[in-house]
Amino acid sequence: MPIRLRTLVLCCTLFIFSHAALLFAVPTTTMTLNGLSLVVPVDLVSIIEQNRTQIENALQANGVTQAQINSVQTAILDAYSKLDVANPYTTSTNGIDDFMTVLKDVFPNTQVQQNVWAESLISYNRFGENKGKGVKYKKIGGGINAGVTRLNVGCLLDTAKALGMDTADFPRTLVMPTVAGDLRVGVFPIPLDVGFNFSTIDTTKINAVDNALNGSSFNFLSIGGDVRYAFIANKTDYHLTVSALAGGAYTKGGVAISDDAAKAKLDFNTATFYVGAQASAKMLVFVPFMGARILLGRSNISWRVDANWNKILDKSEDANIMNAINWNILPKRFSGDLKSPFSKNIRPQIYGGIGLDVAVISLTLSGCYDFVYNIPSAAFSMRVLF
Repeated sequence: MPIRLRTLVLCCTLFIFSHAALLFAVPTTTMTLNGLSLVVPVDLVSIIEQNRTQIENALQANGVTQAQINSVQTAILDAYSKLDVANPYTTSTNGIDDFMTVLKDVFPNTQVQQNVWAESLISYNRFGENKGKGVKYKKIGGGINAGVTRLNVGCLLDTAKALGMDTADFPRTLVMPTVAGDLRVGVFPIPLDVGFNFSTIDTTKINAVDNALNGSSFNFLSIGGDVRYAFIANKTDYHLTVSALAGGAYTKGGVAISDDAAKAKLDFNTATFYVGAQASAKMLVFVPFMGARILLGRSNISWRVDANWNKILDKSEDANIMNAINWNILPKRFSGDLKSPFSKNIRPQIYGGIGLDVAVISLTLSGCYDFVYNIPSAAFSMRVLF
């Protein structure tokens, strides 16, 4: 995840800001907890309800009185009255939930940018009517593939703006990059090849990167594979080849961000399956190609925040805020998740590009477009084929 995006996500998850603003009337409601009345900002009702059992157990265990509750509510309402927005918790968590929806749409597109090959079958010249003419029979190849997919962070920017942050210099569109190693084998007695790809990174294992991220970290693992069968192989002088293909990919990872006000973590895993067809030709050293795919994806994304309320509310010496934390009225951890099944993630794509095939070196430049979610992607690969 780009560092500027990482910073923006952190700012949105640290949902209450300590700088003062003009006083305003905080929308409130009265809740009853363990028989005690507590007036709280409406913004906190949902998170208190989620933690009601723990709160009531803590109030009972500590013998909390109405007078103590009154002191806590005064401290909370006073802190809220000095914030730039009346509902910071709701605003920011809604923004994070919207961003998870964006990631759910982007992840499958990043996966299928890996392992794209210009030739629809690497050993195509072994088959069909044009065997061996003008091209060398290739059995195996592998190399490095780098891809980018458009990532819309507008929902995070809107959330940050609502919370009083200056986002004028931050672009609404970024790119999510991927880098993978891949391998393709075509040694079969039928016009078929099989491809594999693999990518992983853990910034905590790279000292220079870990130091640069200053307390934050990112880990990522992606594996995938496909099978292609050429039902038209090596036709005409241009070696026209058309293949049917099927494949899948699995990606998991996480982002951890921390500062003195909170620690935030986002975890994700995505599985994608696809079927499609690809056509390619060969013109001297150039290999133009185009194809279409239908993707089915399933994504699970979750986030959580461990909050330092003393720092967030600028109440480090306030015993009442400490009581609110200890009694879980201001919970130390809150979270959200998104589960998106295969049935809700069916998407058609077109893709294409051009390859450059010189001796054992193969370069491929490709682009892709997701019609359902209006997401463009691109990739470039460098491989060696024998």
